[in-house]
Amino acid sequence: MDDSLRLETPEQIEINYDIARLGSRFIAALWDTLALVALQIMLFLAGLLVVRLLDAGGAFVSEAWIAVLILLSFILFWGYYVLFEVIWSGQTPGKRLAGIRTVRANGYPIGFVESAIRNVVRIIDFLPGNYGIGTVVMFVDRRSRRLGDFAAGTIVVHDRAALSLQKLRTPVAVDSRFLEPPLPNLHRLSLEEVEAARTFLQRRGALINADALAAQLAGRFREQLELPETVPYSHLELVQRVVAQHGS
Repeated sequence: MDDSLRLETPEQIEINYDIARLGSRFIAALWDTLALVALQIMLFLAGLLVVRLLDAGGAFVSEAWIAVLILLSFILFWGYYVLFEVIWSGQTPGKRLAGIRTVRANGYPIGFVESAIRNVVRIIDFLPGNYGIGTVVMFVDRRSRRLGDFAAGTIVVHDRAALSLQKLRTPVAVDSRFLEPPLPNLHRLSLEEVEAARTFLQRRGALINADALAAQLAGRFREQLELPETVPYSHLELVQRVVAQHGS
């Protein structure tokens, strides 16, 4: 079973995600369930306190509040997942602790619609109990998707540390020899392409396909800079020269 998801950005740079399998998703679900149970208990205790205070108002007031309490409990259960997945870009507290994240099938962050769909379908995945259907579907699917993921067009992957714009713009430490000789036609490269190369250099130690990605970047740079194939730069060295010299 393939454990990686390969996607290509608009800049034609291939990015790999590691697919989250049943084990890590079980851990995330366990943490989220514990959090929900704790929140439901807190809501129940707060509701009992309010009911006691409202007893003086008569049975109708108490029964009305109990109905409100049941509604709030329902909203909490379904809203918990959607709220966190929207504000945390595909993560709930459980997913964050497990180091996984829900993304769209094209690798972009999920929005309210995708989160709402996958969590509405959660009730089917949960049947006949303890995510019985969802577990079977994840075992069968090569990307470990449950029915909610199929419906929303999402996939769960292992999270990667986010890079801020400040970090992306931080110069990468390179050997001074990469500053000479100057590369021609550097102005043809877009800022996005150079930032992609800089990000690659910062993270290549953790990439499983670093050599292939370096070759892909170097091939694109050779074409845009019109460098002849006889120029004796390795793929990695050319990427380092581009990052070192661009904007210097």
